[in-house]
Amino acid sequence: MKKGTLSIIIGILLIGIVSASLITHFAIITGSVEVKGLVFYPDSHIAEKYYNLRINEVPDEEELTLIDGENIIFETSPLEINEFYEADYTVYMRIKTNVEGNKLWAELWVLDGDENYKEMICDNPLIFDIGATTNFWTYDQTCHGEELNYDEEDRLALRIYGAGQTSNYTLRVGDYTDESKISRIEVSAT
Repeated sequence: MKKGTLSIIIGILLIGIVSASLITHFAIITGSVEVKGLVFYPDSHIAEKYYNLRINEVPDEEELTLIDGENIIFETSPLEINEFYEADYTVYMRIKTNVEGNKLWAELWVLDGDENYKEMICDNPLIFDIGATTNFWTYDQTCHGEELNYDEEDRLALRIYGAGQTSNYTLRVGDYTDESKISRIEVSAT
């Protein structure tokens, strides 16, 4: 064999070994991704018919007052999806009341495109025992929701209402430095 041919063969073999080494190296790339569920934030601004329920966007700091016999409803914009995975919904309320020991109810609903109640997400209302009368405290309750089928114009809604007779409640929503003090709904897959 000639010296030139031998050099070409050795060069080809070296290129093959280096290429195989690179392919093996790049084929073993690994990584991790943290997937977080949706977070819905009540907002004091009116959406279309009800107060706004923002998706993954903390609203400005505000307070809303709820008087017994009334309810406050928060709604998202149209979800534009056809199904939603089975999930746990944790509702956090940053709230105070004028009478210690009051109860506050919360319901999660799917609203249709005309903003009518279509389907309750959790089997029962969530019940919050509100003890604070001068300071805001954060209360939370969790419920399980089955997989949901949606029409694209459907919305998610949070309805809250009081159970006392002459009570009022003040709900704090908005942008705080401590996330534990933000009223919100956290959705996590089960």
